[in-house]
Amino acid sequence: MLERLANSLANFRRDRRAVSVVEFAFVVPVMVMLITVGVDVGRYIYATEQISRVANTMAQIITSKSAIGASGNVTIDDGDLQLVRDSVVVTYPDILAAAKRTNVTWQSLIQVTISSVSFTATPAGCGGLGPACVDTPHVRWTGGDNKRICGTVFVAPLADTDTPVWNGLPGDAYPSTAAPGNFPPTSNGTTTANSQVGDIIVIDISYTFKPFLTPAQASWNDGWMSMPPITIVRSVYVAPRYTSTEIVYSPSAAVPLAQVCP
Repeated sequence: MLERLANSLANFRRDRRAVSVVEFAFVVPVMVMLITVGVDVGRYIYATEQISRVANTMAQIITSKSAIGASGNVTIDDGDLQLVRDSVVVTYPDILAAAKRTNVTWQSLIQVTISSVSFTATPAGCGGLGPACVDTPHVRWTGGDNKRICGTVFVAPLADTDTPVWNGLPGDAYPSTAAPGNFPPTSNGTTTANSQVGDIIVIDISYTFKPFLTPAQASWNDGWMSMPPITIVRSVYVAPRYTSTEIVYSPSAAVPLAQVCP
């Protein structure tokens, strides 16, 4: 009997039939996670490129406006702003698939803000250009999901390496060359002292990218394999094309989409 028991134990030790099954059970989750992460990295890179394209497209639509309003200036209304907002689904149609996959509206995945910013130059006689000038930006009108603050936006230019912020402007957007590496845009206003020396349209976009491993999308991986959503932020600054002054916003809806700043 002892001999049979010893033989049984020896046979059990040599039996490798279930080893591959156990190894497979350990390896498969890791392989699935690595493949999914690899796919998400590709999706994220693609999303960043598309969001940059969306911002540039919106800026081109607004700054190409040439219709003259009753005031004698180039104007846009709420219909124009809504059209620009809805251009997201044409420029980046994958946002519809992302919304369907996460069971939300596409509007909830992306925040869009459109603003007009002008600059006032001081001191007298500087004309808005050169290191002797101090250009102060002012928001003329702003609309969208996260409106900019009316009045002075940000006196000190942001460096190109700084993280984009909703109420700041990069040095390259300022007409003055006071900041290192600051290249003035074409001046669309007058160049007399203490006057408006440049107008730009600013498009701010914030997009919520949700990886496949985001817990809200895949309840089976709410532990160590989960990944949080990633926010992609892009801002574009473009001068109007068909006006020597600012693009004026004229409210046309019962509930205006933008705010005219005093």
